[in-house]
Amino acid sequence: MNELLEKLLASLKSTSAGARLITVLVGGALVAVAALAAVVTNRPHYELAFAGLSDHELAEVCKALSTAGIPFEQSQPPGPFVVYVDRDRRSEAYMAAYGAGALDKPLEGILSEGGVSSVFNSAEERAQSVRKREWQEMERMLEELDFVAGASVRTSAVAASSLFGGAAPTPTASVTLNVLGGAELTDAQARTVANLVSRGLGIKPAELVISDQAGRSLYDGAVDTGDERQIKDLLTHQTEYDRRLAREANEVLSAILGDNKARVTVSSEWDFAQTTSSTESSEKGAVVQETKTSSEKPLGSSGSTTAGLSSNTLDPDAPGTAPAGSSASPLMEKTSEEKKSYAPSTKREQRVRVVPELKRLSVALFVDQAVQDAARLEEAVKTAVGFSEDRSDAFTSVVLPFATPPAVETPEGEAPEAAPAAPNPLLEMLLQRGIEIVSAVVFLVLLLKTLKGSKKQAASAAAEASAAEAGPGLDPELLARAQIDELLRSDPAKVGEILSRWAREEPVASRG
Repeated sequence: MNELLEKLLASLKSTSAGARLITVLVGGALVAVAALAAVVTNRPHYELAFAGLSDHELAEVCKALSTAGIPFEQSQPPGPFVVYVDRDRRSEAYMAAYGAGALDKPLEGILSEGGVSSVFNSAEERAQSVRKREWQEMERMLEELDFVAGASVRTSAVAASSLFGGAAPTPTASVTLNVLGGAELTDAQARTVANLVSRGLGIKPAELVISDQAGRSLYDGAVDTGDERQIKDLLTHQTEYDRRLAREANEVLSAILGDNKARVTVSSEWDFAQTTSSTESSEKGAVVQETKTSSEKPLGSSGSTTAGLSSNTLDPDAPGTAPAGSSASPLMEKTSEEKKSYAPSTKREQRVRVVPELKRLSVALFVDQAVQDAARLEEAVKTAVGFSEDRSDAFTSVVLPFATPPAVETPEGEAPEAAPAAPNPLLEMLLQRGIEIVSAVVFLVLLLKTLKGSKKQAASAAAEASAAEAGPGLDPELLARAQIDELLRSDPAKVGEILSRWAREEPVASRG
């Protein structure tokens, strides 16, 4: 190795200043590339190792990694937090975190037993322990929800003394939620949490309060269970109905006409009053009493005889009188009468309407003037939103030019700037390795050329030294031939150049 370095230094000294400068520059470039590659290679490549950590868990994990000497990075608050470690040291990070017990969670709920020491607790302490278990179990149940990162539940103490009787205070509960991502819960999600807590802890909905980490009231039982809550629900129903109809109609218009070509707005009026309708009808019922009577009397007879008159004074020739001693039977008149009494039958029907009733619908359609056949579009929109003339609904259509967003002006000859793309790690690695390989090849080529030139100089120096050692008695012709043979072996191109020069100069010398 020392001889090679000595030869390399000797060859550099024997070369020209330009060759030495190029060699120094190439060597410096190789050193810089090697240093840059070492820095890039040794730079840690952080990858996700721990996610969903609370404040306490983050502190424990970072402490374990610091003790093990493993570099890491963590996300900024608010939580939940994540920790990134070097890709090549992930296994060490896991062993350090789990070995230190950084992710061990304490037992909660029914698993957290106090042991024998709980026997000596007072009645209040035992009741507090029972309530704490209930809180922890409810917190674990709430944390199972996708939108809840953490929960804290508290209930008021219930007096167990019989002295209070019916005047015992009503138990209350308060819940604080750590919503995932700091988002605002919807009304349905808040209702779900309220139902879980109310039924899980036996708390009345009117005695329950729920808040999030930002201090927003998600549920207040004193307000959300009275008339104000009903009014809020009714207004929410109206707003959601209008929004749903408008969204569906606008999605259809955008899919058919394109963006910013037509737009629909819907406004509805509802009747939220609960009405009761009664119907009463009477029909003939069953027979409850039936009477039949019949009677007979002589035909033409009267029902009475004048006092003081005897039958001898009657005119025998008068009609309707039979002569005395007549044997013919008198004619009889028969009458019958039937009476029936029916019990009245009454039918009553009562209906209560609790569902809101749509009273009127107002629809507004805005169409761009570039849209063709707007009349047919109006009919289609009416059908889509449920327009009804019997309900006295209102429909208005306006055709006008829509405003278009201003385009970003770019100078002539320049293309609009595109969003910078993320660098490809594979391309970066290939570029770095390519620079290293090219630099190494250039260095080797220059090194071989330098060594070749040093060999030529060493051969000529050896020939001169041998000629000097031979002394003056040596034949100059033989010495010249030896030098020519050596020159032919070392540099044939130079011999050809000498011969061509000699051939060009010989005719000039002969003429002279």
